[in-house]
Amino acid sequence: MLISALDVIIWHGVASVLVPGFVLFHFTKLMKGIFGDIDGMPGVAKDWGAVAVSFGLLAFMSVPLDGLANTLLDSTIRTAE
Repeated sequence: MLISALDVIIWHGVASVLVPGFVLFHFTKLMKGIFGDIDGMPGVAKDWGAVAVSFGLLAFMSVPLDGLANTLLDSTIRTAE
């Protein structure tokens, strides 16, 4: 039972917090750099445009991240069951 609880907590941490946070942070930083090179675009549009594009990416990366979390846990904590 304890292993199952740890499995759920770790799975949610990896699939919902750790990896998406890392990817979205760096993708937003990349998009700000790309939008920063566009002349005539207001600063607010550059910032929020980068955030909007990054949130759009979130919809496409949720399923692969779930699979990554399952693979990670299958090769580590789930072998202890």
